[in-house]
Parts: sequence; structure tokens; C-alpha cells
Amino acid sequence: MVDDDCGTPGNSRLKILEASFVDFGSMFTEQLHRNYDIGIAGQYVSCNSKYLFKDGLRSVNGGGDSEDLRVFHLNCQGLNSSFNFISEICELSIFQVIGLTETWLNEHNSALLDIPGYTFYHRNRQFRQHGGIGAYIRSDIEVLVRSDLVLFHEMLFEPLILQLRLKPKDVYVVVLYRPPSGSIPAFFDILEEQLDKLPTGSHPFFMLGDFNIDLNDMNSNTPIDFLQLCMSYSLFPTINICTRVTTLTAKLHDNILSNSKFSDPGVIVTDVSDHFGISASFKVCFPRLQGSRLKMSMLPVLNQGNLEKFKQEISNVDWNNKVENLDDINISFQRFYDTLISILSKTCVVNRTRSRKKMPKKPWVSPSLLRCINKKDQLYRDSIRNENDPVCTRIYKNYRNALNKLLRNAKKKYFVNKFTETCGNPAKTLPDRLVQSILPYLA
Repeated sequence: MVDDDCGTPGNSRLKILEASFVDFGSMFTEQLHRNYDIGIAGQYVSCNSKYLFKDGLRSVNGGGDSEDLRVFHLNCQGLNSSFNFISEICELSIFQVIGLTETWLNEHNSALLDIPGYTFYHRNRQFRQHGGIGAYIRSDIEVLVRSDLVLFHEMLFEPLILQLRLKPKDVYVVVLYRPPSGSIPAFFDILEEQLDKLPTGSHPFFMLGDFNIDLNDMNSNTPIDFLQLCMSYSLFPTINICTRVTTLTAKLHDNILSNSKFSDPGVIVTDVSDHFGISASFKVCFPRLQGSRLKMSMLPVLNQGNLEKFKQEISNVDWNNKVENLDDINISFQRFYDTLISILSKTCVVNRTRSRKKMPKKPWVSPSLLRCINKKDQLYRDSIRNENDPVCTRIYKNYRNALNKLLRNAKKKYFVNKFTETCGNPAKTLPDRLVQSILPYLA
């Protein structure tokens, strides 16, 4: 077991829950052997999920450098309240697919939750509160929203179906939420009808969500019936440890089911919801971003001396040989871009060691508030390790509530000052780009 500095929980109830994982392999030996892809099915015999803190995501999932398709899911219980956490997950640049259930959105606030580098797809409830599903997909992936395939039954079966245009085959992603009050037999009937409409046998396929079926409850036939139904379509679970843990209960409600080979299944411990996040990497042929890019550890230094060097290097380039003699405009542009980035890296960029100290991501988060956030995270870890100590839990909750109030006030003060600066002064009217940057924070 990795220590806390690497983002993995130490000795705690979570460690006990890891040891008491659900052995899907022994439960469904016959179905596993019947499956035509033994290489995929065999993984579930040795499925070994781990609990992680957010700090440990980068090392476990290859730091975003792997060509695997990396998938994350969280029942966020209100995307407005958990938006900062989801933004931090996106900033790690690890996951191409981030599925969300119980978004609790409506037509008025759905447009205020964009995250740079990702495109947000969602489906909200029309007649009831809460519920709703959504997904952030990395912007370089072409996506088709398959509303024509959706069987949506509010308060019973809430899916979002996305078709990712990848090579050599398109990938299908289904984000699914089953409300706990809905009929389980009716849910099974609709799920079977829905899977019949989808290419689970011919394309890489992922179904992620909160199914509100405790796969850890072996005293009930419901989880067995659910898994047998999914396995009949070659969909197998990747998570086998509890995803909703309280002081009194531990349940496995959330999962990612797939017909593809996977690695690094994990459960991310977080306090933004009473569900933990889940993630896994899948062996899908996923193309890296094309073109030259500056390394994250290299930052541009723009001064008069560097700009003069840049001008000199640009003037020495024979652009006729670079771009003008090519018939394909795409190749011409790629060569132009690569040459420009190469010169920029040579003249205006220096290697810098990135500080390991985490810096504030939001302009209203001062260094002192950042220290408070780190303190809150530490208190949460202490409350997880000492779940039988009510004092630790009370200290954490009191500190969290006080910090949330401070953050709300700081955020409000920041935007009030921004608008006050421009009030009555047409010369200082907020430009469109600043308004667009403010909108996501007003959610």
C-alpha cells in the first residue's frame, strides 16, 4: 500500500473494505468461461480496485501520457456545488471522458458550466427536481449525441448516449442513472431493451453511472440479476470495492461496465458528495493530439532580447521551401506551425522547474484560503481514518462549513468589485472575453 503522500489512503476502514472486495470472478465463473473473449473476461477474476485520494490520480493513471482511454464517473449530487472539484479533475488532463449523474441542472444554469478543453453534454429532467446526467468529453474528440437511441424514462431510467468518433472504431459511452425509487424489474426490462439497440458486441462500449444496486449485497438476487444481464451483453464491471461509504454502511452503487480490456481501476475518495468517484483506463486505440506542443515544464519568457532573437530566426527561414511548393494546404500549415513552434522554443522559452507547491486556480482564492483548503482536506482524511471518533468528524464538518462560507464571500466580493470598477465608466466596460470568463464562476 502506497503512503498518503502519493495520494493513497493509509490504515483506515477503507483498507478493510479493499480487503473485502466483491469477487466477481468466483461469482460468475460459468458466464466468464462462456464469454467469447476470454482475454477480457479473465481480468474480472483478478479485478483489484484501490482507494485513492485526488493527489494519487496522476501517478496511477500514467500522468495523462498514456494512449489509453481514461474514464471517470461521479454522482456529484448537484454539479453547481461540485463544479470546482470537477474543474480540478479536468485540469489534471488525465481523463478523456468524465461522466456525471445527479447533476440537478435545468435549462437556466446548464449553459454556465463550461470547462476549457472539454465539451459538456447533458440531459436534464423535465418534470421533477434533481436527477439528470451529463458528461465532459475532451474537446479534441468528435462526438455524436445519439438521442435517437435513448430510452428515457424520468424517475426510472435516465441515460445519455454518446458516440465518440475514434479510429479504428467508434466508441459508445452511456452515462446512466437509476433513481432509487424506481421499480427494479421495470429497470431491468428497459435496460435490456436499451442494450438491444446498441452495438455492444461490435464496438468498444462503456456504461458508467450510479445504478443504485448494491453489488456488495450478496444476500439479494438483485445484484446477481443485474450482473447476469450485463454479462449477457459482454459488459463486465471494473470496480469491486464500495463507492458509497458512511460510518454505518458501505455499498457498491457506482460502476463502469465495459467490453474492453482495462487497467488501474480506482475509487477516488472525495467529500463533495456522499458517493466516491470511480475511474479506469481502457485499452482502446486512442490517438494522441497531433502537432508539436510546448512541454508543460517550459514557459515562454517574452522580453526585448528574446523577441529580437525570434525576429532574426524567422527572417532566416526559407519559407518557399517550407510551405509554398506543396499542393496540400494541410501539410503546408503543419510545416509552418512546427517551424514556428520550434523557433519559439529555441528563442523565447526556457526550462523551468515547476513548483510542487499548489497555487490557487481561482482569482479569489488567496494564499491564506488555499492553506485553509489544504487544512480542510487533511481534516477530511483524518475523519476517514478515524470514522469511529465523533470528535474528528465534528471538527472536520465545522471547519468545512466555515471555509465554505469564507469561499462564498470571497467569490462574491471578487465579482462585485469587478462589476463596480466598470459601473458608470463606458471606457472600462467589461469586454466579451471577460464576461465569458466570469460566467462559469457564477454557476
